[in-house]
Amino acid sequence: MREGIAELLAGVARVLAFPARMDYVDFHVVRLRKFADWRRTCTEPLRRYRADSDLLAGCEYYLGTLAMEYLVARMGGLAKVITLFRRSAETLDFSRSFLATYGMTLENFETRMDFYLGGIAALPDP
Repeated sequence: MREGIAELLAGVARVLAFPARMDYVDFHVVRLRKFADWRRTCTEPLRRYRADSDLLAGCEYYLGTLAMEYLVARMGGLAKVITLFRRSAETLDFSRSFLATYGMTLENFETRMDFYLGGIAALPDP
């Protein structure tokens, strides 16, 4: 999640810096669909990418960004994501902060994201 929010905000910053060249949807397609091989390399359930390991292989950036985009687009916007990270910094317990912010466990969200990511992965290349 921390890499996902960093990537999401970096994408927003790029789009804001060059608004005549692309909007965020274009950036999303270029970054996460056209030039990323995550559909073939990031095949584990999302929960497996929580801890630092050789398994990550960059998946934390791609899948983390998609998870953060989902939270922003479908589960309360950027303000709620900021609330999550603020709570997490206060409690030092990300799972508990996630539950308090979204009313669902992190594990339930990861299961939802696995289904969602499977749908994206099944789409043909743009």
